[in-house]
Amino acid sequence: YFQADRHLAASMSIDTPAGELKAGTGWFKEESGRESLYTTLALKKDSKSFSFLTEGAVSKQSYEGGVLYDIYAQGVWHLVSKHDLIARVEKYKDVSEVESNTILVLGYTYRPKYYMALKGEVDMFKKGSPIWLISFSMMF
Repeated sequence: YFQADRHLAASMSIDTPAGELKAGTGWFKEESGRESLYTTLALKKDSKSFSFLTEGAVSKQSYEGGVLYDIYAQGVWHLVSKHDLIARVEKYKDVSEVESNTILVLGYTYRPKYYMALKGEVDMFKKGSPIWLISFSMMF
């Protein structure tokens, strides 16, 4: 959580034969006077049986932390109607308690209705113990 004093950003999205490509860049200044520049890049490809998404962001701060990043790739296999398997790998470096880590997520989602999701997943960390999660969500 931070209080931004100013924020300037630009982004663009292009549909290509490889999928939807998005790019963005921005700058912000916090009320404390600290400044950050960032750049983002994403690619999304959908098909009837599979979806693929990869995103990355790099930022440069004017204070401690230097260059920070977060990048991930995620595949979703649409097994049969309402049932999906998910695999995701993520690597990041930030100013959180665990400053850098690599995460592998394996999951399953069941959607009885388009606005409901029952999910189960295991999150495995390079630095830390695995976490098992079960959740139910519903959009209103």
